[in-house]
Amino acid sequence: MRSNPERIVIRTTAERKSTVREKAKKLNMTVAEYMLTMEERGIIYVVEDVPNLLRQLGGMGNNLNQLTHLCHIGRIKDPEILKHLEANMKGVKKILRSLSLLIGRTKK
Repeated sequence: MRSNPERIVIRTTAERKSTVREKAKKLNMTVAEYMLTMEERGIIYVVEDVPNLLRQLGGMGNNLNQLTHLCHIGRIKDPEILKHLEANMKGVKKILRSLSLLIGRTKK
């Protein structure tokens, strides 16, 4: 027996039906999940850049760890290293700011 026995039937054009199916598919949702989420939240944000931002953030974190390790063992004695670290940190802050804005838009 299904956990949601109630059913809703709506009428729409073939074009709108196709659009809803495409949007649901893009979000890896069933049409029912998509429709219920829309009813509950009123809007669904599709954020396509998050995986890219997280990958960049991970790369920057890795670079910072490597630079820090090389400084600690004495392999880097470049007085300019602080400039490199500051540039990396600016990039990290920019990505974190972008992620924070995206998260802020998705919360109610």
